[in-house]
Amino acid sequence: MVKAEKNRYSIKGAKMETINSLICTVGTSLVSHWRTQNEWKNEEVNGIVVNSYETMEHALRKLIRNIEDDHDGLFELLENEKKFGAEINSTASLVRRKYTDQLEKVILLRSDTDDGLRTSQVLKNIFEIAKLVEKPVEIKTISGLQHEDEKRFRREGLVNLVKTMVDAIEKLKAAGLKPAINATGGYKAQIAFAVLIGQVMKVPVFYRFEKFPQIISLPPLPVNYDFGTWARFYDILKKTYDETTISADEIPLDEEPAIEVLFEIENNEAMLSSVGIIFFEAFRNFINENWNLPKPSDLSLDERIKNINLEHSGHIIKHPKLKSFLEKLFKDYEFIERAQCEYFNPDLPSKTKFCKPKDGKVNEIMLTYSDGTATAKIRFVTTAENDGERIRAIEELTARYSLD
Repeated sequence: MVKAEKNRYSIKGAKMETINSLICTVGTSLVSHWRTQNEWKNEEVNGIVVNSYETMEHALRKLIRNIEDDHDGLFELLENEKKFGAEINSTASLVRRKYTDQLEKVILLRSDTDDGLRTSQVLKNIFEIAKLVEKPVEIKTISGLQHEDEKRFRREGLVNLVKTMVDAIEKLKAAGLKPAINATGGYKAQIAFAVLIGQVMKVPVFYRFEKFPQIISLPPLPVNYDFGTWARFYDILKKTYDETTISADEIPLDEEPAIEVLFEIENNEAMLSSVGIIFFEAFRNFINENWNLPKPSDLSLDERIKNINLEHSGHIIKHPKLKSFLEKLFKDYEFIERAQCEYFNPDLPSKTKFCKPKDGKVNEIMLTYSDGTATAKIRFVTTAENDGERIRAIEELTARYSLD
């Protein structure tokens, strides 16, 4: 699945583009300073006895107020005072070490626990009053990321962590921001996934070890995915990604046993594992960067639109959104030459998605379209000359038009 690659990364000599947004995993180091497993330590700070989340935040606010007029002194305090927790310490270190001039946006990824909820809310408030970030901090809950159920942690928590990180990175980039991951807080298993996601999504990953005086950037792993070998499994990976759960019988384990690591299989049902999601996202990036779209058709737009055939679609004429959607596709993508409706159900809502048809030629793509009430399946004929061009077209269409 992967090939060894010489590590070209040099921490001392590497020049990193300045970041301006941060995705930060959240743990409980903040509250752990003030509380044992079951009870508060009742530590007194500037006359405040800390015995609750509310008094903890009050004490931290007072520490900031005492020095807020001294910018350098404040950020030194935020970087080094353990009372503020690992998330604040490490983010302040990012600023002091000139990895960022100013953070415009911070997203906190919290665990699916009560401590995660309350700790992240305190952190959000401290981030904002300490002016570590320009805009309001956003908190995202990672469903299943908890420590009471190991199976749920693996099958749901880590999977949702990966999906949420990837989605957050894509949205920050789409907004013109330059994101990074701070993986200091939270479960230690998150570090490995953060490094892989950073490598796949091409964003820097930072971590502050407990005994280190400052945050460091984590180098990418010295591996390179051999996607050429794995292209034949694109269909099953995309189907599982789109549908979340499929029958385990559909996975070609006899053809390639090593593919099992990309799936979680239980009771003859399969879903992509956290590693599988990262692999598929890496595969998508590889496709978009290395494979070509099909060439434009020689037919004019009018000629191609005349090749939209819905005549055998029953009640589809009552759903003009489909015709408008198809015409927009033909206008936006000149490699689509024909469309034939093969199925229509007026009472079956579904998801809009693109995939390879189960049968047909290498230049054909299947669209499942739904307006929320009805579903149609449309077969496209394109100018694709090989499977790589067809996969690239599917990815392009999926990124732009697929809807939940």
